[in-house]
Amino acid sequence: MSGEYLTRILLSRNGVKAIVGGMITSETDDWRKFEMVGRVIATPPKDWTAEKYYQHISSQVVIVIIEISLVISVFQWLFVSGTISSQTLLSYYNQIYFILMVIVTFIT
Repeated sequence: MSGEYLTRILLSRNGVKAIVGGMITSETDDWRKFEMVGRVIATPPKDWTAEKYYQHISSQVVIVIIEISLVISVFQWLFVSGTISSQTLLSYYNQIYFILMVIVTFIT
């Protein structure tokens, strides 16, 4: 997936959510893909000022953080109820953790 394609998705309505959601459901252990997505999220497109870009996506980033918090709660419930294994829980936690670190890096 090219950076330009990801940027186009990112700038669309709910674009941050679409990109982050796609990474969580991809079940990949290739952290370079997460890093690439993080760079795309953190880097304004060439024809946008940084201020305009961050104003455009900042509310999306906040919504994603809130939704990730809810997802973590659901995964914990699924684990406690025996629906998913500890290995599955750990896999999702690792992906969610990395995505949150990317987002925190973006915010700061």
